[in-house]
Amino acid sequence: MSDRSISIPAVAGPLIPRVRCAPFHEGLGADPIGSAGAYDGFLVCDVGLPWASEVTAQSPLQEMISGPAGSVVGGNGDKWRVIARVPAPERAADGLRRITEHRVRRCEVDGLAMRGPFVSREWIVAPERVIPLGRAILGLGQLDGQPPVDPAELNDHVEPATMQLAMCTHGSRDTCCGGVGTHLYEALAGTFARSGATVRRERISHTGGHRFAPTAITFPDGYAWAHLDEATCELIVSRAEPPERCAEHCRGSSFLAGAPAQAADRAALVAVGWDWADAARGVQLAAFDRSTMSTTVRISGLLPDGQVRSFDVTSAPDRHIPSPTCGGIDRPEYKTDTVWRVDRVDEVDAASV
Repeated sequence: MSDRSISIPAVAGPLIPRVRCAPFHEGLGADPIGSAGAYDGFLVCDVGLPWASEVTAQSPLQEMISGPAGSVVGGNGDKWRVIARVPAPERAADGLRRITEHRVRRCEVDGLAMRGPFVSREWIVAPERVIPLGRAILGLGQLDGQPPVDPAELNDHVEPATMQLAMCTHGSRDTCCGGVGTHLYEALAGTFARSGATVRRERISHTGGHRFAPTAITFPDGYAWAHLDEATCELIVSRAEPPERCAEHCRGSSFLAGAPAQAADRAALVAVGWDWADAARGVQLAAFDRSTMSTTVRISGLLPDGQVRSFDVTSAPDRHIPSPTCGGIDRPEYKTDTVWRVDRVDEVDAASV
């Protein structure tokens, strides 16, 4: 029998309705934990609008990392996410550019390697210094004809804000982020002013996961957040209420890789409180069931007061949900996301850690 292709006759108009990925995903009520991208550092650079869909394909980011690229490996092997930020009006007028480095902190406690939170530094420089400074921070070496730059010796280094809320508003990449993300970013100016929150808002480019829009990352704690609104953002930045109040919006820590580790970290955040967000954390695999993929992770945290607390957290895939292309109607799509659930949380006695 010869093979014959099956074709679908053309119709006057589409019969499958368009969907937007963010409201579709939010309507499923799926826990977003485990969906955060994991990096050793973020490099955030002022880039004037308009942005290309892939912002690392345009200057100065393209020259900085030899892009386009979703991430870049630095000179010491660290994995970096390089993203654009809309310049503040006062710097757009004078031509200066802000570059911010969020580099993960590392330490060791009783032989356990620990990470986090991020240590932030930033510089305000003239445009001609943006590319060499960025490459120096990443440890990539200078391009031909560029003089060497030592970030530690620059006299235009400034201290970043205590907390930064970096919200994706990258409309040329995704309609949901450009629409609801930008709307929330603008609304938060009034929200934070009324509450007295000391936080710097930033409009940034795509960091992954536009189906979670409005989405943001907070620094220096590095948590990624999903389906935000004004009230939730105020809870996150004020830390006036226990983190369990906003835990359902937490995608995970941006310096811990893998859904089980991110699920364990959030469980510990809820158990301990906001001090956990400022702790260095280490992860060890304790158990794994190949038939169910149930995974038990022991996560330990060195709290700001010097106390070490540890938890054994068991999580497993709960279900799979559709992940449609935003606005796509031309063909069936079968891409799915795994939704994780936490089955058990046990605090470990300090004497047995």
